[in-house]
Amino acid sequence: MGFISRKVLPVCGKMCICCPALRSRSRQPVKRYKKLLTEIFPKSLDGPPNDRKIVKLCEYAAKNPFRIPKIVKYLEQRIYKELRNEHIKVINVIMEAYNKLLCICKGQMVYFAGSILNVVSELLDNTNVRILGCHTLTTFIRNQADNTYSHNIESFVHKICTFAREAGEEHEKICLRASSLQCLSAMVGYMAQFSHVFANFDEIVHVTLDNYKADRNVEDDDGRGESNHNWVDEVVRCEGRAGTGVSTSVSPSHMITRPRPEKKDSSLLTREETETPAVWTQICIQKMVELAKESTTMRRVLEPMFIYFDTRKHWEPQNGMAVAVLSDMAYFVENSGNEQLILAAIIRHLDHKNVACDPQTKSNMIQIASALAQQLRARAIVPDIGIVSDMCRHLKKSLQASVDFVGKQKPNASTSLQNAIEDCLLVIARG
Repeated sequence: MGFISRKVLPVCGKMCICCPALRSRSRQPVKRYKKLLTEIFPKSLDGPPNDRKIVKLCEYAAKNPFRIPKIVKYLEQRIYKELRNEHIKVINVIMEAYNKLLCICKGQMVYFAGSILNVVSELLDNTNVRILGCHTLTTFIRNQADNTYSHNIESFVHKICTFAREAGEEHEKICLRASSLQCLSAMVGYMAQFSHVFANFDEIVHVTLDNYKADRNVEDDDGRGESNHNWVDEVVRCEGRAGTGVSTSVSPSHMITRPRPEKKDSSLLTREETETPAVWTQICIQKMVELAKESTTMRRVLEPMFIYFDTRKHWEPQNGMAVAVLSDMAYFVENSGNEQLILAAIIRHLDHKNVACDPQTKSNMIQIASALAQQLRARAIVPDIGIVSDMCRHLKKSLQASVDFVGKQKPNASTSLQNAIEDCLLVIARG
């Protein structure tokens, strides 16, 4: 029998080409991965994916990594075909297989990373499946074991930020913004994990704040976010000072500490929360705080924020975005001592060209610094002596400017700045 199978049948297979039973291919068993690939798809276009078979395929791939290139080649070719035919449910099945591969075959990612990045790029370019592309890219980022693909991930930043700026209140647009911000939060977490800040990190910061502003305004319109974002309104009142007219500074005795926000865990969100951009905006800010582990990275995070607050006039202590964002960041900081870096950065930003010649904006910034100083005092954190020194330097400059430039600027602006500095020093002294 061995002689027949080795000698006779191969010859017959070449000669009797009309006999399907003797063709060479019919005598070879079907590769198991091909059988598994066909079984993951539903029998009808409307049928559900076969999750058990998808897991089985991925477990097979994990045990036979040399088969992974052929598996992903088939999946990649199939998804291009289904994209042309607009079979969204079949595309969902294929992407579910990719997501399972990312989780089960994390150690063999080198075999299929290129394929999945190509597929994600195609999905993000297709209007119908952009949300699916964002979710897959998020899964890819979260399953990285090192920074091998940092350049590839960084190449998607601009496109994801564009999606996060998508205007409209339709459910699909809201879900697109939420999935985009979810992806951006994964990117910031990736930067924190591997200590690698993307070149276009400023764009991530700005688009995060864009969504923070939008969601805050929606909540204010509905009356739901008043306690979270207009907390100063309830306690701020103008304080008159002898001989100076009306001042816009806030007295330390009239300040109230912003309540600690609830920290969000992305793995414990409800379905409604995962589709809410405001939730992912907060998680992005939490990840930025995790990235700011030392003074250098804290400065890298805060500088684009401060530029954003400058250009969009968000330094108002009553209803500005800056006071809410910076207060939340101070709460999210876990390493003792880093809370002071935020306060020190605000004082240092007073010398920036955007605000150096604007006494009113500087006064607003110092009022926010006073609120943060009081928040730190409530947590038994004593501000650094360098902060006091910088405040005294700015007070001296303000007094000198009042003498040298009498009549060239609004009298209340300079006085308000001096009062704000004095109040901030008073808050720090009480600590």
